[in-house]
Amino acid sequence: MRDFKGAFRRGSRHLDATYAERLRIIPWLAGDMLAGGPDPARPAFVAMGVLDFETKIQRVEGQAGVTGARSDLVTPTPHADFDMRAFDNGPLPEAGWRIEAIDRTAAPVFKIIAVQPDGVARITCPLLRV
Repeated sequence: MRDFKGAFRRGSRHLDATYAERLRIIPWLAGDMLAGGPDPARPAFVAMGVLDFETKIQRVEGQAGVTGARSDLVTPTPHADFDMRAFDNGPLPEAGWRIEAIDRTAAPVFKIIAVQPDGVARITCPLLRV
């Protein structure tokens, strides 16, 4: 029997060595009706992760029965992907926190929608640009 989990973890290092960039993770405080701000009790930290913009097609349709009232939109949906070892000495990101791509032009900032472990060696965070 092969050790898939071990092989995947070893491969994860190569993925990060090729595609990872520095991402600043900012713990965020927000209320139900407030935009909030950085959490003063938790400092921001930098982790190596893969920021990717997956292309999805969204269909926009008009009223039923209207011919030609349909169009497809190609939209980029951002997500960040991290090796679990990037968080050995710190907290895992949480939904609502911010991620800043500090090495990219204009350092775009994204809100973490969810934190989804893959069950092996990585976590994926669907993002929304803010």
